[in-house]
Amino acid sequence: MVRIGLVGCGRNARDIHLPAWKSLSQAQLIGVFDLNKELMEKTASSYKVAGYNSLDELLGAEVDVIDICTPTSSHFELSLKALQAGHQYWLRNRLRCLLQRLAS
Repeated sequence: MVRIGLVGCGRNARDIHLPAWKSLSQAQLIGVFDLNKELMEKTASSYKVAGYNSLDELLGAEVDVIDICTPTSSHFELSLKALQAGHQYWLRNRLRCLLQRLAS
């Protein structure tokens, strides 16, 4: 069983990522984090998972993979934090993010 922690509870997360994780028998959504506390709490309640008050709190949870569903400008920093915390991460446009960061 792969334990998932999700960062960012916006439209992409709600419409694509969360339903996909919930549909997979080998994945268990552990919890979510978003800077918008109200949105995070609503999402956590809807999916019956934990809502984390900080990224560090989520990264400290028993998760295997961090699914990053935030604006592209934050992907590099968030993926680096996930790796530093010992987690793998899922990022739909991982290569594009890296290339943009290297170009800047």
